[in-house]
Amino acid sequence: MKKGYFASMLLLCFFSIVKISYSAQIQSSIYLLVDVSGSYQYLKDEDPELQKKIYREAFLLIEEASSLLPKNISFKTLKINEFSSLSEVICEAKIERKRLLGNNKKSREVSFTQKQIFDEYLEPICLPILMKSKTALATDIEGAINLSAELAKAETGGPIFLMILSDFFEYKSDQLPSFKLELDNFKVALIYRNIVNDTSGQQITLSKEQVLKWQKTISDAGADKVFIADERSDYQSKALKELF
Repeated sequence: MKKGYFASMLLLCFFSIVKISYSAQIQSSIYLLVDVSGSYQYLKDEDPELQKKIYREAFLLIEEASSLLPKNISFKTLKINEFSSLSEVICEAKIERKRLLGNNKKSREVSFTQKQIFDEYLEPICLPILMKSKTALATDIEGAINLSAELAKAETGGPIFLMILSDFFEYKSDQLPSFKLELDNFKVALIYRNIVNDTSGQQITLSKEQVLKWQKTISDAGADKVFIADERSDYQSKALKELF
């Protein structure tokens, strides 16, 4: 009886140690930053299916990028809002070479293989979260980028893929802190929208000036490569080629 008990305990400890060791080996990170300001989020109300399509296109690039990054990968989604530097993680998963154990439904930490991440997590779980996001009153892009850098560097010394969905028009309080961005080991995709709503609800067309400004800012902060594309384009193949 005692032998069986001790054997079971040893087996349980072994799998616990393996699981902890396995999940701790983060070799790279993927961060998705999503603009939830009114100027960007209007499409969610006017044409929700089109907004879902834009998110799905982003997910497809993330899925493909995960096949080119060293495993295990930490994936997180953050909101770009009026207080981005204090933003909570709204989607979170691990992308592993192979899933060792099943996911605990009560745990915030879930894991998938690269082939599973789209069908089992991004589409059924993360997409509804994004579509339900509360519209923000302002846009702190710098704070969101800095937060992603701080979190990613705490996770890994390996490569980091950062993807940003925004109109790249920053509108925030002068009271918010300014950050010195440090983006070494970052590969960045800036996917922009140039048709936005102003504060009165009227549609206006922005030039590429805003996203080009952020491309320079991010490059100057040490990013390895920065790719920009209009969200209406089929950008995945070109992004993968230029970034990886």
